[in-house]
Order: sequence, then C-alpha cells, then structure tokens
Amino acid sequence: MKNETFIAAIIFGLPSMAIAAPVTFNTALPVSKGEVIVRGQFIYSTASSSDAELDRQQIVIASGYGINSKLALFAVIPVGQQQLQRFAQSRQSSGVGDSRVFARYTLLQRDQLGSTFRIAPFVGVKLPTGKNSIVDVTGVLPAALQTGTGSLDGFGGVVATFANTKWQSDSQISYQFNGSNSGLQIGDALRIETSLQMRLHDRVLGNQNPAYLYAVLESGYTTIAKTRINGVAITASGGRSAYIAPAIQLATKRWIAEVSLKVPLWQDLPVTDITPDFQTRIGLRVNY
Repeated sequence: MKNETFIAAIIFGLPSMAIAAPVTFNTALPVSKGEVIVRGQFIYSTASSSDAELDRQQIVIASGYGINSKLALFAVIPVGQQQLQRFAQSRQSSGVGDSRVFARYTLLQRDQLGSTFRIAPFVGVKLPTGKNSIVDVTGVLPAALQTGTGSLDGFGGVVATFANTKWQSDSQISYQFNGSNSGLQIGDALRIETSLQMRLHDRVLGNQNPAYLYAVLESGYTTIAKTRINGVAITASGGRSAYIAPAIQLATKRWIAEVSLKVPLWQDLPVTDITPDFQTRIGLRVNY
C-alpha cells in the first residue's frame, strides 16, 4: 500500500486505519501519485407532480488518478434508465448520460498528530455524451427523459476536509456554468454541501482485516437560475431547494461500502415542475 493511500498512513501513523468519505459529493483527502480510485454507485430516485411521476435508475462510475501528491484527475460516467408516467401514458428512455471530467488540486494542507485539514479547489467540464433528441412513437421525449442536455458546461468550486481518528467533516461550494444548445440554455447552478462522518464501531471485521462503521449525515442547498430560450427567461423555471441525506458507511483500508437516503427538506420550485421525492444510493469505492 502506498503511504498516502489513506490519510491515516501519513498522519495518524496507523497502517490499519480506514476512513470514511462524503456520499453525494467530493472530498479534499489526497489521491497518491500513481494511485487509482474507482467508485460505483447505484442511484434510484423518484420525482412527482400533481399529474406525473418520474422514476430514474442510474449506475454512476467515477474514477480518480493521482498525478502527484497534490493534483488528481477525475472522470464520472453515468448510465441510466428513466420512466415518466403521466395519466395512462408511460414513456421511457435509457443510455449513457452526460459525463464529467475535472481536476482537483490541494491548495492548503495542515497536518498534526491525529488530524489533518485540507482545502482543494477543482475545475472541470460536463461533456455532452448523452442524447438530447430521443424520440418514441409519440414524438420527442421531454427534457426529463433525455439522457443529456446537448450543451458543453463548465463547473468549478472548492472542497474543505477536516479529519481525525474519530470523525471527519467535508464541505463543498460549487458553481456550474451551463452552455446553450439550439438556443436553449439551462440555468446556472450554485450548490453548497456539507458532510459529517462519525465512527460508531471499531474493527468490525476483526484485527486481521480492520474495518470501521461510520454514521454519515449530509445536507445541501441548491439554487438554479431560470432557463433561457434565445436569451429570454422562462418564468416557470429555476428555483431553490435544500436536502438532507443520512447514510451508513463501512470503511476498510482498500474499500468503502455505503448506503444513503436523500430527501428534500425545503423546495421553492415552479408549481408546474416535477419535484424530487427521494433518492437512495448504494455504492462501493475501491483503491488500487
């Protein structure tokens, strides 16, 4: 195992230490030079309005590679299926969604015996690898059923992490600048998210293969600007929302297994929109 595979190996001095991570966003903890991290998540979510229900199932594969002790590159590829039920009509689609690639750089690092604090900005692009003109026998599918937006978007932000031998806290601020496609521009999005992970039980798999059980609580706030068509804002678009996401993680030196439930706390969205009901994630992250 490389010395930086987990922060404990270089800070805590405990080779058997295993630490947790946020479920719904990134962390500032390092990726060793030449190390590869792969994370797979199965995500099931539902959303509804007064006359419609949208079910979505996705498998999201994220991978990271350490260029050096400070710089890491990441790629995220989603594959999914979505179904919209409105009255007696059912429409659906499936396929690869829009992918993301980004770089993260550790700008600030403060290490002490038993704890570490990191600040890492990141910047990247969302690539239009999904389709935005899927049709069925009825015609062109609504935007909620398209696997992509057709636009090239940029995003960036900063994530901060504090970790010690008992708990870890991660906070992230990000902003996505959305491009346009055929005159349609989805509103830019600001997201503020935080995660707290508390260790509940030590060495649940025994001394030979130590693992740690963590309780995780995440929350976030999102504000989305109004969508524009040929520069003209659509009144019934955009909005603000907040969520909470409790989770459980089992962490070892090489992998993290997790399950979470994300539910809305508050939503200020157009009444004509389909709004989120809940989202559940089941995931596994592996270090190579």
